[in-house]
Parts: sequence; structure tokens; C-alpha cells
Amino acid sequence: MNRAFLINDLFFIKNLEKVSSEFIRSEIILNKEHIIFTGHFPNMPIVPGVCMIQMIKEVLSYYIGKDLFLTYAESVKYHSLINPQIDGRFNLDIEFSEQDVTNIKIKSRIFIETKIFMKLSGTLKIIS
Repeated sequence: MNRAFLINDLFFIKNLEKVSSEFIRSEIILNKEHIIFTGHFPNMPIVPGVCMIQMIKEVLSYYIGKDLFLTYAESVKYHSLINPQIDGRFNLDIEFSEQDVTNIKIKSRIFIETKIFMKLSGTLKIIS
């Protein structure tokens, strides 16, 4: 199966810190020249919401070393647009807990200092 990943193409993990056993914080750097920004949108690039969700999934997947699939989005809230030219570096927090051997419950946010771009609560399934 071919899977598309955004890590190391659209974004890079600059720093990944284990805050506690069930909480990680990462610093993300966007590739401001990524082709996605030519279509979303020309002269006013923004990170698509679905890409923000994918970033959260990929950062946690990278941290735990297992592929994940979003099975349930309890709450998804977009607070601000991410313009890669202005907000090319931001933080991503993920609080997570294993519900059983295949499901992980998460609460996450993408932000810079007090500016929140997005919050997501949901369940991810371990697929490998």
C-alpha cells in the first residue's frame, strides 16, 4: 500500500519533547515552498485543515513508532489560519492515552504562544 506522508516534505519536526508519559510537545517547521501552497491559495497560502489533522497523526505516529489512523474526531476546532510565510514555525501538543491495545485517545492543539490555530480531540487506531 502506498501512503502519502507530509512529514519531511510539507513539515519537519524541529524538536520533540516528552513532557510526561502521556504528553508530547513538538516544534514544527513548515516547508514554505511546498507545492500545496501554490493551489491553497495563490498569493495567500494557508495550511489546509486536513493537513493539520494529518500533522497531528504523523507526529504521534513518529513518537510511538506505529502507524495510526484517525477513526473518530470528537471535536475539531479551527481558530486561526496558518500562513506559512508568517507562521512557518509553531508548536504541536498532544496529550494521549491508550484506551486498549489498538486505540489511542488524544487531545491536541497547534499553536504559537497564546495564538491557537487548531484543536483536535479524538481516537486514533494503531494499524501496524
